[in-house]
Amino acid sequence: MTTKQDTQDILGEFSDYGFSLREPDTHILELLFKDKVIARYNQTRVTREILREGCVNFLKNTAGHS
Repeated sequence: MTTKQDTQDILGEFSDYGFSLREPDTHILELLFKDKVIARYNQTRVTREILREGCVNFLKNTAGHS
């Protein structure tokens, strides 16, 4: 299970912006923004960099869209 400290370590400053992680099963890791799932990853292939890139892409795609 991903703890709050794990999320902070993995996502860095993005966790302060409202991003979090959830593990619905042993193979999937979900990236959430304010409790909404925005991406799903295979746990055996995902890296910290991929998760942070997902945060950046989400912010870029939603910039200016309220």
